[in-house]
Amino acid sequence: MSLGLDRLQELRQIAQNPRQSEHLREAAGVIAHIEAEQRRTARELHDVLDVPGEAPALIDEDARVDQLCDLLSARVSGNLQSYWLEHHVPDHVSEADDAETVRYVGMDAAEWNATCREWAENYREQGVDGGTTEIADAHIRRTWDVPLEEFEELVVNVTPQRVLQEGATGPSQRTQEAYERAVDHAAGESE
Repeated sequence: MSLGLDRLQELRQIAQNPRQSEHLREAAGVIAHIEAEQRRTARELHDVLDVPGEAPALIDEDARVDQLCDLLSARVSGNLQSYWLEHHVPDHVSEADDAETVRYVGMDAAEWNATCREWAENYREQGVDGGTTEIADAHIRRTWDVPLEEFEELVVNVTPQRVLQEGATGPSQRTQEAYERAVDHAAGESE
């Protein structure tokens, strides 16, 4: 009977802090190693074929293990928003005002539109003229140093599914895209 309780306690500890679980780190390490080897090969292919543009960056296996463990931890804790900001949003956006930025991650359209209207009303009360979108764009540029559309793509239009998919498969998808660019380049040269 205590074996079952011990196992439950172990699983609870893993769920609370995946970074400390040897089993999860080992599994994440296998994934990170495969991703790193595939990326290295894609990079070599780009170099050999002299594919225009920047070759895909190499993957730091230790950092990727931490990232995968952080993803699991965020999923279990229900804090995917903070994970997204830490790992997938440029620092100058995510760090501009962390507490404020996290509020907007995955915000639904009605709430986001209401927020933009509220900003516009506040600025108009201070004598600023312009439409809601124009004022919201100016506010976002001033606060996060990106245009409204980019902020919406990076922060507002984020779903839990997107966080999980990008967190779990993003590096593999980018490696696949690098292979496709190399193939397209080679096919273009051989015609």
